[in-house]
Amino acid sequence: MSILTFLKAYFKPTVILTIFSTLSLSFIANAKPTEKSIFNVYESTENRQMETTIDVIVGLAKPPYVISEGDTGFELELITAVLNKMDTSPRFIYAPLGRSVKLLDQGMGEALLTINEYIVPNSKIRSKPYITYQNVAISLSSSGINIDKIEDLEKNSVASFQFAHKYLGPIFATAAKNNANYIEIPNQFQQVEMLLEKRIEVIVMDINIFNYIFTQLTMVNKTKPELSVHKVFPENPYSMAFKDETKVQTFNTKLTEFLQSSKYQSLKQKYKIF
Repeated sequence: MSILTFLKAYFKPTVILTIFSTLSLSFIANAKPTEKSIFNVYESTENRQMETTIDVIVGLAKPPYVISEGDTGFELELITAVLNKMDTSPRFIYAPLGRSVKLLDQGMGEALLTINEYIVPNSKIRSKPYITYQNVAISLSSSGINIDKIEDLEKNSVASFQFAHKYLGPIFATAAKNNANYIEIPNQFQQVEMLLEKRIEVIVMDINIFNYIFTQLTMVNKTKPELSVHKVFPENPYSMAFKDETKVQTFNTKLTEFLQSSKYQSLKQKYKIF
C-alpha cells in the first residue's frame, strides 16, 4: 500500500495536505545545494531577466587585448566587468576597424570599443578612457633605420594597423599620405610576419600587441632577430562610445570603481599589461 493510499484511508483531506506540506518544507531545508537549485529556478530566472544585454562592436582579434575565442583578453574582460557592475552583459560583435563606426551608425550595435576623439568626435557619447595603448614603430636592427619623430615614417616602407591614419592623429596621417609605400593591414599577425620576413621595413602597432604576437611567432620559428623599437608616439587613451548617451555617466562611475579594485590589478597581471 502506498503512503498516499494509506493516508486517504485514515485521514481527512485537510490533514493530508498538512502532512505533505510539512514533508516538503523538511525536504527543502535538508536538501543539498544541487537539490535546492530546483526550488530556486524561479528566483534565478527573475534575476536573469533583471540583467540586460547590449551589442558591443569591437575590432578584430588583437591579443592580449581582444581574443575572440571565448570573448577573452584584457580589454574585453575589463569591459565585461564594468558592464556587469551596471547589471548589463555585453554581446561582442567583431568587425574590422574600418567598418566598426559605420555599423554603429547603421544601428548594428549599441556601443563601440577602442575609440578616441578622432574616431568619434561627439564627446557626449564617449566615455572617459578605460584603456591606454602605447603605439610604437618597430624595425629590424639589421636594417639600420633611424626614426626619431613621426615625420620620419615618410621615408621607409611602413605597415600599420587598419585606420591608423585616423587613430594616431594628424601628424601621422600626413606622414602616411606622403609615403607611397605605406599600407594598413587588418590582421596584426600579418604585420609582424611581414617584418620578420623582411617584406616591410617598419611596422606601427601597440607594444603589448607586438610582444604577444612576436612571442607566439618566434616560439614556432625558434629565431628571435634583434629589433629596434622607436618610441615616437604619445600614449593613446581609448574610450567607449554609447548610442544612448545616458549610459555614459553610469559607465564612467562603475569604471572608476573597477580601476580602483584588486580585480583590475589581477587582470593586468594576468595579461602582463604594464
